[in-house]
Amino acid sequence: MEKKKKVKKRRVLYDRLSKVAEKESSTVWSGEKGTYIFEAVKEYGSNKPVRRVYLNRKYMTGLFGTKDKTEYSGDLKQVDSRVYLVFKLCSPEIIEVFEKR
Repeated sequence: MEKKKKVKKRRVLYDRLSKVAEKESSTVWSGEKGTYIFEAVKEYGSNKPVRRVYLNRKYMTGLFGTKDKTEYSGDLKQVDSRVYLVFKLCSPEIIEVFEKR
């Protein structure tokens, strides 16, 4: 009996963010889709996000750490599905957000 190969999802650029401002417990980023705010989370845990992300003042997703220290994962909940996102730290001033398809 053959094992099924896991299909690796491809990444499609969702948005490219540039740092605008840094505050005590959050950072403000600007992208094509609007203004993003990355807010620090006070409680850490294995199943808890390390940051909350807001897009245009609406909650977007939580950021979770991955094995790669330059990447964080999140998801967008939609009516009938989820869209998985990867936040890639390109530099201290640039973040690229990818959608996994």
